[in-house]
Amino acid sequence: MTQIKTFCKRLFVDNFYLKFLAVVLSIVTILPFTEKFSYRLLMAVLALGAIQCITDLFYRRRILTFRYMIWLILFCFVYLVTIVLNIQHDFKLNFITWSYTIVTLFVLYPNDSQKTKEKAVREISVVNYFMVGLTAVASTISLVMFVTQFSLSYNYLDHKYVIGWYNDRLFGVYGNTGFMISTIGMAMAVIQLAILYSRKKKDASYRVNRFVKFLIPYSLVVNFLSMILENSRSAMISIMAFLFIAVFFYLYHSRKAERAKLWKKWIVSITAAALSAFVFFGVAQVCRQGLAYVPPAVSSLWDTEEEPTPKPNKVNIDRDIPDEYGMLTGRTQIWKFGMERFLEKPLFGYGADSFRDQVIMQRIPHFHNFPVQSLVSVGVVGSFFIFGALLLMFLRLFKKLFLIKCKKTEQMPVLIAITAFLCMLMVNSMAEVTILFLARTSVFLFWIYMGYAVLLSDSEEDKASKLDRPLHRLNKWIENKFHKAGGKEDLANR
Repeated sequence: MTQIKTFCKRLFVDNFYLKFLAVVLSIVTILPFTEKFSYRLLMAVLALGAIQCITDLFYRRRILTFRYMIWLILFCFVYLVTIVLNIQHDFKLNFITWSYTIVTLFVLYPNDSQKTKEKAVREISVVNYFMVGLTAVASTISLVMFVTQFSLSYNYLDHKYVIGWYNDRLFGVYGNTGFMISTIGMAMAVIQLAILYSRKKKDASYRVNRFVKFLIPYSLVVNFLSMILENSRSAMISIMAFLFIAVFFYLYHSRKAERAKLWKKWIVSITAAALSAFVFFGVAQVCRQGLAYVPPAVSSLWDTEEEPTPKPNKVNIDRDIPDEYGMLTGRTQIWKFGMERFLEKPLFGYGADSFRDQVIMQRIPHFHNFPVQSLVSVGVVGSFFIFGALLLMFLRLFKKLFLIKCKKTEQMPVLIAITAFLCMLMVNSMAEVTILFLARTSVFLFWIYMGYAVLLSDSEEDKASKLDRPLHRLNKWIENKFHKAGGKEDLANR
């Protein structure tokens, strides 16, 4: 009975349970044939998130103590004002999306002030292994679909869903290449490699499990093959950005770089990082062309006809993009429509879901660009707070990565990999809506890992910013009130 009470208490207080649940259920929503019940499952995230938002004020008070929360609180307040001002525009959908945003920014992002960096890294490993394992299985199935040229499309609630090989692209089991799950799986594998490297560096006797030694390289390979067959330009550019950031800071912090002059260190790091990204792109193109010969070759092995009908020796792997869509596949028309709507209500916008399923050349669920989506959704006022928060977060991470005194910390490789991952999602958000305004895996992961990155970048000598201090004073006031009302025990440590 005591164990059940302890579990329930942790479930309602420890936000790691909700982080893991959000990632798992968001993956379920993009699997085929889950449309009838998947978003109902995500309501569990909202329900548990609402409970944790309330209990947090009485226990950990992460919302008052974690960095940059004042910006996120003001953003969510403006977002709510926008919904009220546009109550005639899909109020229900807008309010649900706002609720997901509250849970994402108030529960998934912040971490406890008492949480150690070692515990944070252990939590990151759990999410990493889940994503690495899941994407390895999913990409393997997707590659089998490509080899067998399996294709299936179906309609549900007037929406078309596709799995397998369709229109010369690998949709696989996810049904939408815009989710970039394979690309995320590759990044998760690299982050876990950084964690294993840090542990090995700290303890020379540390041994990696044999299954892990197999799983991570296998996941990298199958996710890479799946990603290049998805033929997504935004995913390719995003993973190249990830590689550039990771290689640059790895070389910048290498032992040889410590003895080099600053200008030489910069030139070598930038050149090597850029070269790595372009080599990766070249290898990807060669592999993609080579894979085009695999399905016909496999098909010929199973061909039982005595005089088989001549067939092409390769499949077409080049996307057929209509001329009117242009190089950016119709995004310029979508952005133009979005900016026109923004200019109609520039201060507070319309709300994130006021134009969902708008038909611009085809049905669009969002504006395929985070800045445009933000301006339309919350206007200049709300965008100021969310852009300001993101700018301060990334400035902090890059400042820490460039500081000489931070180079020797054991979490530095992990911080480099996570920062590269966050930059990858930011780059992708210029062509998709990857980091906010949707209940997506990429959105949840972005803010979960941003919270971990901010925690790992913290040090004892760091002070709270001037804007964060009012919330810290409020936290102290709540603690003092409790001490006076209930004794010496601190509620946060109950």
